[in-house]
Order: sequence, then C-alpha cells, then structure tokens
Amino acid sequence: MDLALIMENPEPFDVFISYNHESSLDLARHIYYTAIANGIKPWMDEGELTPGQHFPTRAKEGVQLSKRFFLIATPQALASAAVLMEIDFAIDKHKQDSDFQILIYLHKEADLTLYSKANLEDFIYLKDESGNPFPVMSQLIESITGKNMLVAFLNQAFSGASTAGGLTSNMSAPEYLIPTLASLIMQIKMFLNNTAFGHHPEETLDSIRKLLAYTPLENVSMLQSGWITLGEGIFENLHPTRMRIPPRITVSNLPGDIEWRAVLNDEVITRIQFIDRQSGKPHLGPIPFVVDLDAEL
Repeated sequence: MDLALIMENPEPFDVFISYNHESSLDLARHIYYTAIANGIKPWMDEGELTPGQHFPTRAKEGVQLSKRFFLIATPQALASAAVLMEIDFAIDKHKQDSDFQILIYLHKEADLTLYSKANLEDFIYLKDESGNPFPVMSQLIESITGKNMLVAFLNQAFSGASTAGGLTSNMSAPEYLIPTLASLIMQIKMFLNNTAFGHHPEETLDSIRKLLAYTPLENVSMLQSGWITLGEGIFENLHPTRMRIPPRITVSNLPGDIEWRAVLNDEVITRIQFIDRQSGKPHLGPIPFVVDLDAEL
C-alpha cells in the first residue's frame, strides 16, 4: 500500500463501487444507499470526491482503503478509461493481497475479454439474467454482512405513485414479495395503532416488547437502527430507543455546497433532507455525512 496516498487516521471502506455514469449511475446509487442502510461503508465517486480533486489519486486511494472491489461491468464501463484504470488498481492490489476481493456484476452484453491485463472471468460474481437489480444488491449485502436481506423500506421505497398493494411501483423487491411486505406492514401498523390508543401504559410497553418476538421482525436483519434513504435527498433514522425529548441535531462532514434541514424530529424518529445551496433543490446523489443526535434516553 502506498502510504503517501493515505490520509491520516484513514477509515477503511467495506466496498469500492466501480461503474460507468452513463449506463449504471442509478444502480450504483441504489447499491450505495442499500449498503449504508445495512451498516456497510461504501466508496463511490459521488460521495467521496469534491471539485478540484485529482481523480486518479483519489480512486487509487479508495481502492487501497477498501476491502472489496465491486464492478458493474456494462459495455460502456469496459470502454471507459476511468473504469479501466480502477480495474488496474484493483488487480494490482489483489496481486499483493489475496484477501482483497474483486466481485463483478456482468451485464449480458458486456465482453470481459476487452480487458487484457487479467482474466476478469475469474472474478464473475453475478450475471445479469433479468435486468432486476434486486439480486445484485441482496447478494452483495449478504456476502459482506453475513445476514439474510429482505429488501423493504429502502431507496425510493415510499416515493412515487402508490400501487394497489400499498407499496410503490419502483420498490426494489421481487414482485412476489410485495404483497407479503404490504400485508406485514399493515398488520404491524394496525397493531401499533390499537395498542397506542386502547391500553394502559404498562400494557402498551409490554405489547411492544412482545411485538419484537413476532417472527418476521426477529428474522429480518434489514430492519435495524440507522439512517435509510427515502428518496429526494431525505434520510430517516429510527432511534434505538425512545428519547425523553426531541434530540438536538448536529450534521457534519458535509460538502460546502450542500445544506440540510430537519423534516421531522421527535422522540422516536429524525428525518432530514439535504439541499443544493445553488439550486435550492434536493440533493439526489450520494453524500457523506455524520449526524449526532443529542438528547436524554
């Protein structure tokens, strides 16, 4: 590892996402946000680069600081000088560190033989058989966390036009799962509504504790505390436990051209939105940020 490239006190990344903006920006963003929602720290150019930085230096640094390299191999990516350079960095690191993983999501029209410096077919992780990104995200997250993933409540899951099933048409889950997820959400919502308004406080607390033993909630590792994205630059956090008062929100590590505002902040949930200062519109791309919620538990 070239220590001259590494910043002081570096924090390693779990996965470096390599992709082509023209062909797979939306998929890369979806994987980025899905990773964050599952406690995984991804490296993606939109989230790590700032204007004026030297891209080759920052990309090489990102690969060196990452535990894995995930390539979305589309025809456009394999024709991109920037992506080919990132592959070079990953191959060089793999030769030096056998524990460094290279994982390739192969688009059905992509030709890996266009890269001549190594046999990339040895690193094929998934093949695009249906055009559905769900297997890409779920298998990648499961391989990193060791947990089974049930996709729900994620990027754009509650944005857009509602469908008859109660979830949205762009939800990142197989079609056969959507009715099950909708039914599960409605059952839990009905139970919580009835519990909140129809019982003694001690019974309410006991009911919530027992709800946690409900089999779907016990087995869905996806439903964990932390920030998830709801689209339109909005992030939401379910507090690990109820706070006595709405927390004081401190956001740091933001680029100078982005500001934030609180959309919702109470004892249970904090929701914030990131805005581009120049346009005044929601910031839709990946963004690094650190939030401190200060209140008594």
